[in-house]
Amino acid sequence: SSASLAENVLHQWQEFDLEGKRSELDSQASTITELREEGLAARKKLAQTTREFKKISTEEKLRGIGALLKTYQQEIDRLTQRCKGSESAFLTLYTSLQHLVDPCIGLENAIQESQKSSGVGKLELENQNLRSQVEEFQKEFKEIKNQEVTIRRLEDKVKDYETNMNSLVDNQMIELSENIREEHQLTITTLKEREENLTHQLEQTKSELVRAVNQNEQTQNQIMTEKAYFEEKLEAKQDELEYMADEINRATAENERLKRDLGRARKELNDISKGVKGEKDSHQISQLEIKLTQREMEMTEFQERFQGLKQTYETEKRNHKQTVSELQEDLHKQKETVQELQRELEKRPTVEQHARLKEKIKLLKGIEGIQTSDDLSSQTKESLLQQKNKRLETQIVQQKETLSEKNHELEELQVRLETLAEKTKNQKTQIERLEQEVLQGYSGTNSPARGSMENIMTDPGPAPVDSVLKIVCTQRDRFQAKIQKLESNKDEYQQQIQSL
Repeated sequence: SSASLAENVLHQWQEFDLEGKRSELDSQASTITELREEGLAARKKLAQTTREFKKISTEEKLRGIGALLKTYQQEIDRLTQRCKGSESAFLTLYTSLQHLVDPCIGLENAIQESQKSSGVGKLELENQNLRSQVEEFQKEFKEIKNQEVTIRRLEDKVKDYETNMNSLVDNQMIELSENIREEHQLTITTLKEREENLTHQLEQTKSELVRAVNQNEQTQNQIMTEKAYFEEKLEAKQDELEYMADEINRATAENERLKRDLGRARKELNDISKGVKGEKDSHQISQLEIKLTQREMEMTEFQERFQGLKQTYETEKRNHKQTVSELQEDLHKQKETVQELQRELEKRPTVEQHARLKEKIKLLKGIEGIQTSDDLSSQTKESLLQQKNKRLETQIVQQKETLSEKNHELEELQVRLETLAEKTKNQKTQIERLEQEVLQGYSGTNSPARGSMENIMTDPGPAPVDSVLKIVCTQRDRFQAKIQKLESNKDEYQQQIQSL
């Protein structure tokens, strides 16, 4: 019988131990691979040795022929060993497979028996699948109902967004106008503070410049006065020095004359002392000595006076140079101060820049509605107000365009939500229809499931049940894909609404 045949096949193949044979064959295959690789390397080496042997001389060939033959013999032994191993492995596998029964016969009989016995199990599986599908359809129906609630909630949110959009735009316009007014007021305040600072700096610079100019003029006048005074004093000193130089020259000439007279007197005195000494001669000698002493005293006095005048002249000259250098240094400092003040004055705004800044402040005040002075022309005010009105009109137009775009997006979202609601309704009806069809198919296939094996094999009912089941499964998969797609679209719309 088929059962005994299957048991015999199973027993023989269990004894054959396919997994053990497979591991043995794997080890033999790896061994053969290793031997093959070693043989390839040995053959390459043998070929290289042969080529080298051909190149050597005859005497060397005679000496090396033994080693070459030994190498060839080793290669032949390895090949013989590989051949024997392959033959033994083949014979072992052949003897193991020689008496085994073909498993295809037993498998065919087992398949036939399983096909005969799988009818009831198949119907039970189909029944369980249909029940599980009905439960899934019920869950999906509940989810679709929840989606309808979500859609209604989103519709309410869209209505709230529509009602709040106008108030939001109005608030934005009010905030924008307040921000513009605050910016203008802040600009005016900043410019006024800057004007006050610049005015204060300008007045301070002017006062410093006037003070520096006055101080410079006073210094220059003082320098001129001191210069004139010292020039007069220097001229007087120079005249005095010239006079003293003349006196010194005259005293020097007188000194020379006195020296000559003294020499001559000494000579006369010597001559007289050598001659006869009388009263008259002694009297002349005494007079000459007195005169000589007076001349020496005068000469000493002239020399002392000359040295005093010379020292006085040097002292006055040094004092004059020191005073002139001090006055020049003061003049240089005053000039540097004046130049620094001029540079600082150049950095600070001029009168024209100050006037333009004041005019700009007045124009900004005119834009904000603050009363300006009479020198601001009405034409300038009108042009500024027109520019401001144009700017505000463009901002209003832009806000209206933004509002219209938001409204258009809300309308599109509303349309999409309506289409989603229609799709969910259609899916609901289709699910109900499919549930009815499944229930009908289940009631039709319930009686054959309880019959005998012969009724199952002869009844043609499972074919239409199988076809209906396939249709239901395909529709279910398609509806699940659609529901997932709709959920993803719903999430995108919710994100867009939240962003709006």
